[in-house]
Amino acid sequence: MEELYAVIRGLIIEAAELDEVDIGLDEKLGDHDVDSLAGLEVTVNLEKKYQIKIPPERYGEMISIRAIAAIVTELVAAKATAEQISA
Repeated sequence: MEELYAVIRGLIIEAAELDEVDIGLDEKLGDHDVDSLAGLEVTVNLEKKYQIKIPPERYGEMISIRAIAAIVTELVAAKATAEQISA
């Protein structure tokens, strides 16, 4: 999970053009001036990296690194389960 946190933190820093700031796992991204455009960029990059689709209705839940990681983990697990069933 630590690796996923690091990936998400890096994507946020890059998308929001932040200095190498340490964003806590439960800190609200808005407190670091991460706007919706940067959030969308993070979402697209996570979808590409993990080959998942984050439903737009989940965007509102993506308020912290830990929350984003939980969503990604859930979707990756669901994808793996679906692939096992279809195999």
